[in-house]
Amino acid sequence: MSENELPPNIAAAVKNKYADYKIDSAEVYERDGTKTYKIEIEKGWFNERDLTIDASGKIVNDIED
Repeated sequence: MSENELPPNIAAAVKNKYADYKIDSAEVYERDGTKTYKIEIEKGWFNERDLTIDASGKIVNDIED
């Protein structure tokens, strides 16, 4: 999934917290009718993060990679 395909509230959650990062990849998972977004972001060569965002736009997991 590309950044342009993300729902606006999901893309905004990433940009609001990580304005200096760019979205590298994004995937959506659906379980029991609930969507979760797994997003990899990066800044330069050495700063990468793996985010898990719920459908409301709340970042529920943030791991420095």
